Amino acid sequence: MRQLIQEFPNQLNESLAIAENYNLTFPNEIRNVVICGLGGSGIGGEIIKQWQESEFNAPIAVCHNYVLPKYVNANTLIITCSYSGNTEETLTALEGALKKDAMIIG
Repeated sequence: MRQLIQEFPNQLNESLAIAENYNLTFPNEIRNVVICGLGGSGIGGEIIKQWQESEFNAPIAVCHNYVLPKYVNANTLIITCSYSGNTEETLTALEGALKKDAMIIG
């Protein structure tokens, strides 16, 4: 765990470099964002929320459990985070996002 924490700044820099060279387009207007993640995967969501909350024009929430907020719909951007790729809560939230036709990034 110590090594993961020490490598976190490098992971952030790598993520920013990837994002700068990637152009995302979405089919709908983004009216809210929900970041889904648990444990270490959820910490990233909390950091993004605090970092972007004053810059982004839509509300940002972090979901640390199985059930998405009721307001999630086709104008919600869902960001799923799972270090292992098989976090049960995150995958269940992803299934809920698919049922609600949300825009999804994983």
